[in-house]
Amino acid sequence: MPRKKPLSNSTRPPLLLLLPLFLLACAAAKSQATAGDRKSPISAIFAFGDSTVDTGNNNYIATALKSNFPPYGRDFLTHMPTGRFTNGKLIPDFVASYLGIKEELPPYLDWSLGEEELLSGVSFGSAGSGLDPLTASLSAVISVLDQVDYFRNYINRIDQMVGVKRRRDLIKTAVFVLSSGTNDFIAYSTVPLRGEVFSVEGYQGFLLTKVKEFIQVLSDLGANRIVVSGLPPMGCLPIVITLKASDGIHDRGCINSLNSIALDYNTKLRATLREYSSSSSSSEAQMFYVDPFKPLLDIITSPASYVRNDRLVHGLVQSPVGLPWVQSSLNYAVWMVDRQIDPWRELDASSAVRHLRGMDQDTWLSCLSPLGLVVLSARIMQNVYSFRPGFNKSSEGCCGTGLVEAAVLCNLKSLVCTDASKYVFWDSMHPTEKAYFITFNSFRPVIEQVLKSY
Repeated sequence: MPRKKPLSNSTRPPLLLLLPLFLLACAAAKSQATAGDRKSPISAIFAFGDSTVDTGNNNYIATALKSNFPPYGRDFLTHMPTGRFTNGKLIPDFVASYLGIKEELPPYLDWSLGEEELLSGVSFGSAGSGLDPLTASLSAVISVLDQVDYFRNYINRIDQMVGVKRRRDLIKTAVFVLSSGTNDFIAYSTVPLRGEVFSVEGYQGFLLTKVKEFIQVLSDLGANRIVVSGLPPMGCLPIVITLKASDGIHDRGCINSLNSIALDYNTKLRATLREYSSSSSSSEAQMFYVDPFKPLLDIITSPASYVRNDRLVHGLVQSPVGLPWVQSSLNYAVWMVDRQIDPWRELDASSAVRHLRGMDQDTWLSCLSPLGLVVLSARIMQNVYSFRPGFNKSSEGCCGTGLVEAAVLCNLKSLVCTDASKYVFWDSMHPTEKAYFITFNSFRPVIEQVLKSY
């Protein structure tokens, strides 16, 4: 493996450019300590849907659609496969971390989960599933409405743990997320079953009735805040391009007809959510919509416009200076780099505050000391490389050829790219952790709306 060249003076970030980063962290911590520990009003997160929210449930069911083996999970916190269909984290993990609830959202079917994990939220998602029960049956996975049955089981378990009253309060202040529909339309366009019964418009309407049914059932079970995701630009998925393009090997452009279907469905979905919210016969449940289409399409069509910073060497956190504030500062820096945050463009006080929750004021104010800044800045300058274009590949995945591999076809024997952060897609269907994180960032205004609804 070629060794990285030492940094030249021209590529090393000047000390003065590093100071605002750490001053921001310290100022955020000071603000947090002064205002007191503002606990998130969100008690828990519950996710339903497909592989975009499945954090490992398929590990526990009899299906071939699994990802609990390498190279999946290569860049996860543990560098081990978890059942997530990507190299690292999913958007529900980022949301849970951003809100200060926990670092990752576990799968409900992991029966080793303790009370604390269960009470702060789980994922019921199942990769390969859809709103249409037929879609899930094709891969022997759990359909969205069947996932709600598991949520009923969850309710019974929590009633036994903490009692009915506390469970009702938990659900009332929780956020419910639905991310599903992509697999339905891919199956519709490739498997000649639903297409014989429904036109495209008819199938869109059929799926929207399933969305309304899902919302109504959750509302009846006490859910007050439901976030529904629209469809991504499914015509740009590498596997779709391979199957649908006239020359899927050389012509790797997006399939515009499928993207148009996704856009049309998203428009109808937003209207459905508005209609449900305004209906006098509906419950008090509040509806929120997030749109993955635009941010993902922007990444796919303009990959070079996204910058990234190389990862800090993780040995950085092994500080030779045995002071807790230096250790905490180093951990914070690694936290930012691991999530591909460009501190000069993307870091804000709110994310710093959420990450530093729990640190006392004296500890974090001490990071302003000259020794702390000198040590920290010196080690950062030794390990951080200059910013350079982020994504190089947007029409093929990191795993294998990137054209067809997913699930069992992406395995230990597959050739895998060395740097997944240069790829929009991890395999032929699923984005990389970095692409998911950028999409999550685009959802943050909606997350703030949800927080303000309390």
